[in-house]
Amino acid sequence: MADYEQLMKDARLELNSAEHLLFVTLNLDKDSNFVFTVTKQLIKSVRLSLEALLTYERKQKNIEPFPKQFSVMSEIFKIKVAQRKEFDPIMVGFLRKMVELETSLDSSSIHYRRNNNYVVADQDYSTTSYDMSTIKTYFSQAQDFVNKVGEIIVED
Repeated sequence: MADYEQLMKDARLELNSAEHLLFVTLNLDKDSNFVFTVTKQLIKSVRLSLEALLTYERKQKNIEPFPKQFSVMSEIFKIKVAQRKEFDPIMVGFLRKMVELETSLDSSSIHYRRNNNYVVADQDYSTTSYDMSTIKTYFSQAQDFVNKVGEIIVED
């Protein structure tokens, strides 16, 4: 099994786990830690599928070696892969949002739930708020991205 195939398998596993947690278990427990765990799984799934796509592109000799940083991989994707593989421009924006969300969650010192919103606060106490519809939209876009990457890898 090629490296990129294993990465795609792992990405789909993370996505399936996030789907179950988001649509089944979340109805039972609306704790902010739980919601952010689901969000981190979505990010991990997107990062793994992006790495799979870039690894595949590297094996095809379409791109140079690349570092495994999410922000760098998303830039390489935007510049060298997205247009050639006919990705919707919305996907490029979605990847940027995922990079920002990962950075925000990693640097957050506090996260909590307020009514139906989930709030992330950093060390400077600047806050960002996410509601469930936004998180479900992220899930849908993550699913679209992972499926499109899977189609590209299987095509050749």
